[in-house]
Amino acid sequence: MGDKKTYIFPSLLFIVFFLLIAVTGYFQIRLIRSNVEDWLRSEGELIFSHIKREIDINLEYLRLNGIENIPSIITPNLMNVMVYDEDIVEDLYALLNSASEDDFGKLPFSNTLIIDMKGNVVLKRGTIAIPQSYIAPILSGNQQTLIKMPAGKGKSLLMGIRVRNYVIFFILDDNELEKLRTKHVIREILEREGKRLNVVGIGIYDGRGLPYVSSNGHEQAGYTVTRPLNVPSLPDFTIKILLSQSIAQKILERITTNFIIILSLLIISGALGTYFIFYLERRHSRRMGEMEREMS
Repeated sequence: MGDKKTYIFPSLLFIVFFLLIAVTGYFQIRLIRSNVEDWLRSEGELIFSHIKREIDINLEYLRLNGIENIPSIITPNLMNVMVYDEDIVEDLYALLNSASEDDFGKLPFSNTLIIDMKGNVVLKRGTIAIPQSYIAPILSGNQQTLIKMPAGKGKSLLMGIRVRNYVIFFILDDNELEKLRTKHVIREILEREGKRLNVVGIGIYDGRGLPYVSSNGHEQAGYTVTRPLNVPSLPDFTIKILLSQSIAQKILERITTNFIIILSLLIISGALGTYFIFYLERRHSRRMGEMEREMS
């Protein structure tokens, strides 16, 4: 019995010690995983706060009506806003050039006039009225486009472009132009913030959950931080920030691998230790047997 106790006690002690280390390591890994998620959440909150501040500042400049409201100090934000109309015109030019005849009726303008090269009206939507002095140069081929930017009291954008055998005119009123400016401002901010090191993608969604503006990768997998945008002109809109989990996964994989290696070494050392104890016990028993035989 004494020999069995000598062998069993170290084994039980090793098993208890092994279980304690395994349970402690399991909870330690869970704690580290929770800390990594908290770190990603904090990073997402920081990015959201910065994006929200940039959107608020830029939209505040967009609300400036007329040159008399422009501040005496021209900031980089205001300079960006002042060139947004030019970027919008470029986007609209690309949209109309890529449109087919079947797409003419789907153009997102409330005031649209489409005429053929003979001057016949093909489609008219809204209360648009284009002077003949604007139409004639395009029909004659002397110019391909007509652009009248918002200026002074006229806050509407008028644009005419020849697309194959048609001439398309449209007017964007103040509200439509403001919506396009707002969308362009937000898209530029998201594209800039999307270049951060740990950001996979950023998307803004309307109240129905449909994409409004997004940067590349907004539909990829990642740790997601979703917050209400809280912008008066965009009610019920939400922003979704996707952060890369590659760094967090590498940290957890390395910790888990090291923990498994430690447990494996512990098992090997425990087995060797138990074998060594058993070997010494057997050796001691043989010597005691030899001594008993010599004494007898």
